[in-house]
Amino acid sequence: MKTRIIVPLGLMFFLWACHAEQSADVKSQEQAKALDVQAEKIDTAYYLNLGDSLARETFDTLSAALKAKVEANGAAGALSYCNAEAYPITALLAKDGIKIRRTSLQFRNPANAPSSLEEEVLEWYANEKNYSRALTNTLRSDKGEIHFFKPILVQHMCLKCHGTPEKDIEIKTMDALQKLYPEDLARNYAAGDLRGAWHISFPEQP
Repeated sequence: MKTRIIVPLGLMFFLWACHAEQSADVKSQEQAKALDVQAEKIDTAYYLNLGDSLARETFDTLSAALKAKVEANGAAGALSYCNAEAYPITALLAKDGIKIRRTSLQFRNPANAPSSLEEEVLEWYANEKNYSRALTNTLRSDKGEIHFFKPILVQHMCLKCHGTPEKDIEIKTMDALQKLYPEDLARNYAAGDLRGAWHISFPEQP
């Protein structure tokens, strides 16, 4: 006579949940590993240092110009400058086949919408942020290029255009945002939030 093993429904659900959680952990670890560049293939220190240097230079240049415009014309007046000049300034600092971008899951300008690669990294950063781990610069190697990413965190000065409407963002600034960026998603941030990432791509050396 065969013995039939009966597993209670609650236990079956518990075992399934444990398996699903373990699978999710494995998937998360695999995604994290996929974001790393194999050290034996490229000089990681070189690209991390160069990428960080270019991101800092671009940020300092844009910030200085934007701060001057805000002081002269207010946040609303500075928006038109940011809209028209941010790309030319960024392009001027890029050279020798290097490309510099800023991207975010909550983009203001549709031109800054993330690619599939950028979205992977941004989601990884967002998960790291949720778990209160340190956000770090990272490299990816893809399709013959080296990709450097650096998290962008919201500063107090950013809240004039990226904070809470009517609390941080003045009404006239909101009006200007609506005219220049009708598809704007980049609001309701607090200082310290993850805003997005710098993405600097380098032609891979033979």
